Amino acid sequence: MTGDFYMRHSLADDTFKYRVDKFKIAMAVQIEYLKSVGVTSLSEILSASPASVSVGRMRIESGNTNAATVGRTMVATEAYNELIYTGLLYKGVDYR
Repeated sequence: MTGDFYMRHSLADDTFKYRVDKFKIAMAVQIEYLKSVGVTSLSEILSASPASVSVGRMRIESGNTNAATVGRTMVATEAYNELIYTGLLYKGVDYR
């Protein structure tokens, strides 16, 4: 969701304290969410069956969609909400 921002930049060296604090809170919320739904490894997330399949204009949903996550991701809505005003979710293109 964050475009690997902290894979390319140092969390410890980031001087924007608000962004750092919100990122840490979002990570804690995400870990707690995954723990609460019983996910213990990355392979469990990757092997989960999709909640819906679309082919052309036809869409089939399994009925077990989780409103606690954002879209078809395993990102908890609460974690996503922590990141909204940090700039980490920006999806624009640098045109310079």
